[in-house]
Amino acid sequence: MSFLSATLLIGTLAAGIPVALHLLARQPPRRVVFPSVAFLQRQLTTQTSRLRIRRWWLLALRIIALIVFALVLARPHIDSAMSSAWTTVGLVALATLALLILASVAFSKGLGRRLAWSLLAVGVLLALVTGIGAVRAIATGRKPEFANNRPLALALVIDNSPASAWTSAGGFRVEESDAESSSGSSTDTLNTLFTSTSAGTRLSTVKSHAREIIDRLPSGSRVAIIDRSTSPAGFSLDLAAARSRIAQLKPIASPMSITDRTRSAIELVRTSDLGERHVVVISDLARPTWENDIPETIERSPLRPSNHEDVPIHVLNVHETSVLGSSDTASTADKAQRTGTELPAINPWLSPPQVADVAPSPGVAIPIRFDVGMWRESPTGAPSGAGGGTAIDAKGFTATVQMSLYQRDPSLPVVRDGNLVLPPLRSVDRASIQLSGSGTNFRDEVILTLPPLARGTHHAVIELVGDDRFMWDNWRFLTIDLPEPPNVLIVGDDADETRVLATAMTAPHSPGDESASYRVQTVVYRDLAAVNWKTFDMVALIDPPLRYSKNEKQIAGTNEGLSSAILEQIAGVVTRGGGLMVSLGPGSEVLTEAQPGLAQKGDTASRWIVPPLVRSWRVPSPGTFWRISSPTHPVFSSLMRPSSMPNWSDFRVQRYWQVGTEDFPAGSESDSAPLASSWEILARYAAASNNSADSPAAVLTRRLGEGRIAVTTTPLPALGQKTRKWNELFSASDAWPAFMTVRGLAAFLTGIDRRDATILTGQTAVVTPDTSTTAISPASTTRFNGGVAKETRDTFNGSATELPASLELYSPGQNTGRTIPWTRSDITVRDTDTPGTYFLRGTNLWSGFSANLSPEWSRGETTSIETLRAWFGDSNWSLQRDSQSLSLTGSGGGSTAVSLHAPLTLLVVIVFLAEQLLSNRFYRGARDREDA
Repeated sequence: MSFLSATLLIGTLAAGIPVALHLLARQPPRRVVFPSVAFLQRQLTTQTSRLRIRRWWLLALRIIALIVFALVLARPHIDSAMSSAWTTVGLVALATLALLILASVAFSKGLGRRLAWSLLAVGVLLALVTGIGAVRAIATGRKPEFANNRPLALALVIDNSPASAWTSAGGFRVEESDAESSSGSSTDTLNTLFTSTSAGTRLSTVKSHAREIIDRLPSGSRVAIIDRSTSPAGFSLDLAAARSRIAQLKPIASPMSITDRTRSAIELVRTSDLGERHVVVISDLARPTWENDIPETIERSPLRPSNHEDVPIHVLNVHETSVLGSSDTASTADKAQRTGTELPAINPWLSPPQVADVAPSPGVAIPIRFDVGMWRESPTGAPSGAGGGTAIDAKGFTATVQMSLYQRDPSLPVVRDGNLVLPPLRSVDRASIQLSGSGTNFRDEVILTLPPLARGTHHAVIELVGDDRFMWDNWRFLTIDLPEPPNVLIVGDDADETRVLATAMTAPHSPGDESASYRVQTVVYRDLAAVNWKTFDMVALIDPPLRYSKNEKQIAGTNEGLSSAILEQIAGVVTRGGGLMVSLGPGSEVLTEAQPGLAQKGDTASRWIVPPLVRSWRVPSPGTFWRISSPTHPVFSSLMRPSSMPNWSDFRVQRYWQVGTEDFPAGSESDSAPLASSWEILARYAAASNNSADSPAAVLTRRLGEGRIAVTTTPLPALGQKTRKWNELFSASDAWPAFMTVRGLAAFLTGIDRRDATILTGQTAVVTPDTSTTAISPASTTRFNGGVAKETRDTFNGSATELPASLELYSPGQNTGRTIPWTRSDITVRDTDTPGTYFLRGTNLWSGFSANLSPEWSRGETTSIETLRAWFGDSNWSLQRDSQSLSLTGSGGGSTAVSLHAPLTLLVVIVFLAEQLLSNRFYRGARDREDA
């Protein structure tokens, strides 16, 4: 407890005045003539008895009135954190007063003395408890911070993550200032959807609270507006500049960490010379904002109390409901409270699209796969997974999805009259689906089809028709590249095996079709000497005749065409950026004796193209099968879909090679061999034990130089006389998993998977424009006819065309393009913070990429109070729901000074009234007796 005018407490000494008046005040004696002296003696005794105190309650009320009046003049204040303690002390004091009154009544009325003394004893005991409680509250409570008009340094951290684009109530509405720019065609809508401010969103609520806080600041205060962009933190010039900065804020699709921005705000306000410093975080407390990289302990949190003892942090929650995660202790009424609707929140959404085929071909329809789902808040208001609600049946919810394609126009985009003109969109497919899931977050897979496309880059847009609470996930973007086909050489002695492998790569076209995704050449092992290895992007070795020296731990050449020199040339294809697929089979063998003439260990790259061979292993009937250990790897990503998961147990393996994975220290490099990575196991064989990490490897990959290597320890396709008894991967009734595995391996090794031009916002885009479809002639090709190599080369105007010096990049939401240099084949773009299509245009070049919002923002769940405590600890921060409740005074944690002036003034009035009532009763009774 503190007093604004502590010196006035001296007035409590006036409490002795009533006591003195009661003891010293005497009535003047009156002259009365009595006939007897005995009467004079009796009168003297009566006068002496009046010197004793007879009206205790009247005396107590007069003393209390003076003491309380002195306290009122001193203006006491208590810490808001101790309000409950002082309230308890006050209630106990009232109970004490009531017991003392009852005891006095019992004494005066002559009621049972045991009852009177019991009441008095309990009253005295409660009086002691009251005193002890008051002393303890004064001793343990902090000194309250008094409101003042001193200027302060304030940093407002604005959470403008994608969740701030959620509408708080009603449908999706665009503010009048943006209505003109948002109306019109679909291309105009896409150009402004992610860069305009919408009315009724959480961000508009954030802005309103921020303006209210700024309006409350004393003159001379310094304000910093820090959002979740990469802009540096700094103070605004004045309050008007801060308001202007708030008005310009928009949601950011790829926000920075809010904890990092809060830490920057703390460091900024510390640089101010003002004594009062505060940080206010205005956030909707969305789960993706706070639950990434949660510190394991508070000591590891950058926002722990010890890191900002001089700067209190205030968190202002602007979410529509006060519910915070599953551990919030909000009442049922709070959980049921929502803005604008009494029904749970609903948000349909689209997932980022994927091309169903890993190597789409030109001239055929291309299926595009994505999910349509719906997130719905549980009936109790608790987030999904919190156990607070029952499953919600989505049957009957119908969604319409539409896919549109940008027309390929080399002259667009272009800026005309200050406006960006994009290529026109045309609808190519549309479907209406009825969701069949149940729960709080469910999805159904949808496949739309692009029409047959020519080679080159194409941009598409998928739209979920209709409005909902979060429009950002109703639009998804896709860029698909159909480049010039890589040149693949398949080496094998069995014609059927080479044909099947080539067909799996080029389907649905035949291997010789010009529209196929790969230009496939085949050759037998004895003709490898005639191959021009510089023309190929990938080499596939079917059941190679390898001899592995166990002593030297490297491959020895054979007399069947796969000599050491050929192996070095194959390794050279990989090191300069190509791919190698090795399908081990019965043609390989392990040598246990030393082989003379082998190169020293570590001197060549060819020794790293296969892992160390241990032995050929036969599995008892019925055999084993593959278990995919890396389902998200590009080789298996299109195969291991939840809706189309293959049953690998139907494809048995009877024999395979046991291999090792530690053939050399990872990352070693010599003068004659490039840098190589360690082997990564993508699939293993099923084992009887539960410890699958010890199972033999089935599919392995590694990097070697600039290229990649993939090894299968059982042969593919295993259709020859020597290999057909090794596995049933291609000989089963439905061999589509092995078929898709070959396509995934080919795309991975040739780099087609690296041409995926559809990313998430915030990721770095690496675009490799296919100049061969426009300005650059195709690479040299080598065709085989009867084992004789014939090289042919196409030219463009007699010579290769040089790359243009620069390109124009047109980003979504921008009315102008920007020039970026093009000095190498790969173009790197790091500024991908806005969802949409990014167009790259240059001389005879039309390319680009697409960026999609991360799907984690499609669920409207809030974080829990435990998560906030994991970041902030238990002190020096506060969580509020209203900006008016924020106390921006003091630097000790934001506690509020509560004044006791009003209740004490009321107590003074009550005491004086009680004193007047008692005094009038006593004195009137005395006068009546005197008159009588």
